[in-house]
Amino acid sequence: MGVIPPPRGRSETEHYKIKVEVLAEGLDRPWGIEFLDERTALFSELGGQLRLMIDGKVLPAPITGLTEPPSAVSKLWNQIGFLDVALHPRYKENGWIYLSYVHEGGNLPTVEGKQACSTRIIRGRIRNHAWIDEEVIYDPRPEDYTSIAGHFGGRMVFDEEENLHFSIGDRQRMLNAQNLSRPEGKFHRLHDDGRPVADTPYNALESEGVLTSVFAYGSRNAQGMAIHPETREMWAAEHGPMGGDEINVIEAGANYGWPIVTKGLDLDGSVQTPYKSLPGMVDPIHYWDPSPGICGIEFVDSPLFPAWKNNLLVATLKHQLIYRLVLDGHKVVKEEVILRESGRIRDIKTAPDGSLYVLTDRRGMILRLTPEIDE
Repeated sequence: MGVIPPPRGRSETEHYKIKVEVLAEGLDRPWGIEFLDERTALFSELGGQLRLMIDGKVLPAPITGLTEPPSAVSKLWNQIGFLDVALHPRYKENGWIYLSYVHEGGNLPTVEGKQACSTRIIRGRIRNHAWIDEEVIYDPRPEDYTSIAGHFGGRMVFDEEENLHFSIGDRQRMLNAQNLSRPEGKFHRLHDDGRPVADTPYNALESEGVLTSVFAYGSRNAQGMAIHPETREMWAAEHGPMGGDEINVIEAGANYGWPIVTKGLDLDGSVQTPYKSLPGMVDPIHYWDPSPGICGIEFVDSPLFPAWKNNLLVATLKHQLIYRLVLDGHKVVKEEVILRESGRIRDIKTAPDGSLYVLTDRRGMILRLTPEIDE
């Protein structure tokens, strides 16, 4: 196969010549990143570690004291491990850090040496390079575990009321995305400490088995979530099947249609459903066919990129590039590729200095994007 070359040192875009720096490589599939302060970034590795980067350099030792990483056999299934990290909106006051990960357990037997698993969320604090004060925020029921090792979702954001929103994929049990008594294929919302939110759409139906954490449903596998810097709406990027990767604005109680409605085909190329749109099911504001494998998203709100203000950046896995979407309300009016050939791109985050940090699976890299300044 040969050696994969590093990304080019620059990228030409409509408004900027982008300098591309490799800050770190050789990491174990970095998945999510947040900035603790002006100098310090915290990121997760799918293999089961949290790491710190200070002044652009990764500390060699991971954070100690965390939950057990996935077993060696389960690691081979590619999607199992540590997922996203998020900071409490008042992190500087309370120090709370949130971690979503694939938890092995439940009450099912192992399959091919792999334990049953499910998406789980904990929070804790970091002190003296150790994880302390751990609390469980979202703990799946035993019946929510399955040996199917895919579509975990796991992205997290906080809203204006300091409520935690997170995605859980359909776990490849598609029809459960339409079942409000199951967690799969949903966007969930909880208080920052894991308590149910009083005005969640389905609280009144709890006696009928509906999960009160459900905020919206009908999602295949959302691995990108971001809050619009001006409207404060929650946006999400969702993996489609063969075609039909979607960008959606997530609203309380909305049904996004999966698997009854989709713009794509089944993975074997067959027609999964004849419906691309139906009354009562929300159409995406934008979709791709063929699927680029969209993942993390980030709204641009950086003094370094004023021409891109409120544009949406979309990371892709399959096509290994970053899209810049120019928006007019909920309509995409322009699309530009701003970075190519840098491997499967998992996440994008704006640093305190306004630069863009990019996590890639290829060679386990963290990239830093800044506009070149003409001398």
